[in-house]
Amino acid sequence: MTQAEKLLNGRPRALSTDEVIEFFNALAPYQATAGPLTIEAKVAPGMGQVVVKLALAGREMGKHLLGYTEPELILNLANDEATATGKIKLELKAAPHFSSLEADVSATQSGQTFCFKGDIASWQAKGLPVVGHYVTQLDATLTANTTVRGVSANTANFEFLFQGSAVAAMTTTQLAPVQVYPDEISAGNLHIAKGAKITLAVPTEIGPGMLFLQCFFKTATTPETQVSASVANIAWPQVAAPQRVSDEAREGDPHD
Repeated sequence: MTQAEKLLNGRPRALSTDEVIEFFNALAPYQATAGPLTIEAKVAPGMGQVVVKLALAGREMGKHLLGYTEPELILNLANDEATATGKIKLELKAAPHFSSLEADVSATQSGQTFCFKGDIASWQAKGLPVVGHYVTQLDATLTANTTVRGVSANTANFEFLFQGSAVAAMTTTQLAPVQVYPDEISAGNLHIAKGAKITLAVPTEIGPGMLFLQCFFKTATTPETQVSASVANIAWPQVAAPQRVSDEAREGDPHD
C-alpha cells in the first residue's frame, strides 16, 4: 500500500446531517407558530437547503435538514397536553425564481386547536441545489472538500483546506469534467505542485459517480506524496419519502 493510499484509506466521507446543520448556525431564523407549536427555519439560498427546528409546548423536537433529496417533513408530535400534526415542505425552484418553505400544520392544547398554512419563508433561488457534501483527509492538516450540486449531480465545487482554511478552489461540471490548477499552491508549510487535477464522473440511475483527484503535495509532517484517488463517491440523487417526525425525534441522524 502506498503512503497516499494509507492517508486516504480509500474512504472519502459524506458529511453527517449534524455536520451540515452546523453550517447554518450563524444564519438568522424565520419563525412561524400554531399555538404551542413553534417552527424555526434557517435558509441557505446558495445551497438550496433549510434547517427546520421544531418545538412543542416548550420542548425541542429536533433539527431537520431539508433539501432536494429530502424536501418534506410529516409531523406527529405530542408533549404533555399538546399535539401537532401536518407537513412542512421545501419547494425548490430554479434561479431566478423564488423557492419557499411551506407548512400546513395544526396543533392542539387545552382543548383548543391552532392552525398555520402558508409560507414560513421565501427567497430567490441562487445556483444549483446541493445534493452532497464530502470530505477526504489527505493528512493531519490538509483536507479535500467537495460539494456536489444539481438534480443530476453534474457539478462539483472542490476545495483544498489547509488547517481549516481554503487555499485553492476549482469547479467541474458534466460539460467541463476536467479542471487543472495551473500554479503551485503554497500556504505555510503546505506545497501542492502545479497541475493538481480533478475529474468528474457523473452518476447515473444505474451506477455511482466520483470526483477523482490527482496531485503531489507535502507538508511539515508529510513528505512529498502522490494522490490519485476518489475524494467523493457520488450517488444518483433520489427524492426520498417524507421524513416522519414523532415525539421521540431529536437531532438529525448522520447519513453515511
